Amino acid sequence: MNKFLFFLFFSIVAIISFRGINKYTNNSNSQPRIVSLSPSITKKIIELKKSEYLVGRTSFCNYNEVKNIEVVSDFNNINIDKIIIIHPTHVISEYPIDDKTFYILRKNNINVISLNTPKSIDEIIKNTKIISEIVGSKTELETLVNKINNLKPIEKLKNHSMYYVLSTGTSEFTAGKDTYINDFINLIGGKNIANNVDNWSYSKEYLLNSNPDIIISDSFNINEIAKNKQYRNITAIKEKNYIYIIPDIINVPTLGNIIESYKYVYNQNK
Repeated sequence: MNKFLFFLFFSIVAIISFRGINKYTNNSNSQPRIVSLSPSITKKIIELKKSEYLVGRTSFCNYNEVKNIEVVSDFNNINIDKIIIIHPTHVISEYPIDDKTFYILRKNNINVISLNTPKSIDEIIKNTKIISEIVGSKTELETLVNKINNLKPIEKLKNHSMYYVLSTGTSEFTAGKDTYINDFINLIGGKNIANNVDNWSYSKEYLLNSNPDIIISDSFNINEIAKNKQYRNITAIKEKNYIYIIPDIINVPTLGNIIESYKYVYNQNK
């Protein structure tokens, strides 16, 4: 299964409630040893400049900083035995952890933290704060949050209606109102035409009737939606008003990725 489908699947699945220890601060004299079961957790730790605390990762955590870290999980399976052998202090995920894995790891005195997949930029901040308390990176957290708070709507994009293409073709998938992508569209100054839906599915009729000024997506999806004759009269397509984003960045909910995606959009719309 390719990387796009991996992120799409976990964007659409139902999100479970937080499970884990009640206190996050690492009070032991030893450094934390962290197994990350989500690319977004791995990237948050990298952004907090504490990648040396990572001892395990997924096969999708393919960042240069962790390329030599043990792989303990792929798309389908978590290798519980391998996790236990490397003696982590914490296992952290932003995707659901099945009950069997959760309780076996807890039985082996491993702190298991299963966080909600963020639905907003505020929730990204909240999850990053939890991780910063574990790794002891308050200064880096404050720097990231300050950078987010200093981002302003891009003048050229203010009040323009936008449609975010997650996937297009026989069906339309986009980011509805309860998503951090919706927050990102607001952040750059746009208005998300899908802020009236709760899920990731969007009807073609809604898209046609909403007639967005701008379409935002990666080059592949923009090319796909642009060649659909059914959409040829949409303003964004007629006028070729496109904003390009990098899916490997925007699809991983971290503060650094929000900042980087903002800069990427800003440079297209100075």
